[in-house]
Amino acid sequence: MKCSLLFKIGMCACLLLTVSHCSKNDSDPIPDQREENKDSIAARAVRDMTAEFQGTNPLPRSFIGSTANISDPYQKNIAENGVIVYDLAVMLKALALYPQYNKAELEAIVGSLRDGTDIRSNRDFDYGTDIPAEHGYFYKIIDVNARWLQDQTMPVTGENAWLANAMASIVKAYPGTSLGQEADNILRDLATAILALQTDEGYVRMAPKDVRNNYGGVNFNEIVSIENNISVLPVFRHMAENAASQADKSKYQAASDKLRNALLESYNVAGKYFNTGLTLVDGVKNTSFASDCQTWMILAFGVDALDGAMQTKYKLANASLEILKTTLNLAGVQENGNYIGIDFSSRKTVVCYEWTLGFIAAARKVLVKTSDAQLKDAAEKMAKYIEGKQTEKKILKYINTDQITDTQHGWYALPLEHLASSAWNVFEVFAPEKTPFDI
Repeated sequence: MKCSLLFKIGMCACLLLTVSHCSKNDSDPIPDQREENKDSIAARAVRDMTAEFQGTNPLPRSFIGSTANISDPYQKNIAENGVIVYDLAVMLKALALYPQYNKAELEAIVGSLRDGTDIRSNRDFDYGTDIPAEHGYFYKIIDVNARWLQDQTMPVTGENAWLANAMASIVKAYPGTSLGQEADNILRDLATAILALQTDEGYVRMAPKDVRNNYGGVNFNEIVSIENNISVLPVFRHMAENAASQADKSKYQAASDKLRNALLESYNVAGKYFNTGLTLVDGVKNTSFASDCQTWMILAFGVDALDGAMQTKYKLANASLEILKTTLNLAGVQENGNYIGIDFSSRKTVVCYEWTLGFIAAARKVLVKTSDAQLKDAAEKMAKYIEGKQTEKKILKYINTDQITDTQHGWYALPLEHLASSAWNVFEVFAPEKTPFDI
């Protein structure tokens, strides 16, 4: 199947034909006698993909596939029993693309989040203000039965920003319904908690006080993750437009403006990319390169907004294009002289399918505004490569290797079929004009 990256309507049509034979789902409200439209076909494909990860559990797993080669008990527990909240959030956004058809699935998952046992906190964390545990952050990884997953004690900003983003999408898709209200309750809780962790400089701390990671006791409250902060931007922007009162709208608008300015400060002029973070105690910047910080910055800001801000602040023309070209140069993985994907770091050996889909989405946005033959060719070749790696149900692995891989960012990628990669793929296949950043 040959489909151009920039003319994805044709690709969508081709791929929709390939899923039109999917069996009827008992929960599908579409009458059998009615001819299915493209949205109903896409909605069923999303449900079929989700069902592969969820099975009979209240929540889906982040990973499926054999764990026989995973010896580390911590990683094995995640692979067999856990869902990373970011992965869950992107999947919820994929389901919410088709509100007419996927309400029952969303109601069940939002209900599990509402009623889960110790998944938001099994003790009080300090946000610097009075936020009860039941209204604070969810843990980064939770059990598929909506319970606390052993050894997971990291309620961090990034995952909770994405869950807030997903709840905002559900509120927008189901206004005036009990589902929309349940999602709105979670959204407002998380937005309040995130806002409480914003510093005077505009950055949002990675976690409440006394949250330390599982690998070295690092105090996450004193760390700024640029990736996490990028994830917050759409949430603050949404709340600035949709908060309950004008006072709250103004509060979130001010927070959004401060965060936007702080993110621009993370640009590494010498390296021509955005840094990955900094420590608040001493202000030392982490200048390592992470490819998702580049693509996500473009998707969260928007090409015009980022280009305009970077032109004003750094006198850098066509910043989005230049950042993607830097990303391609530093992290682009090649095979037989062709780009096939993007690595997590400047290693350029392992393809992360999820991060590659982020690169493709950012490239599509940039190429609407300007032309660049190398970027266009690379993005189209990556799209073709990924198309050949997906299953019939549009499921993708996390990485293109069979070994657990050090991402070089302090955590490991499992070589299994991956919920977030597959959810990003849903956007690429069925809704390429949108991205998971859109609310």
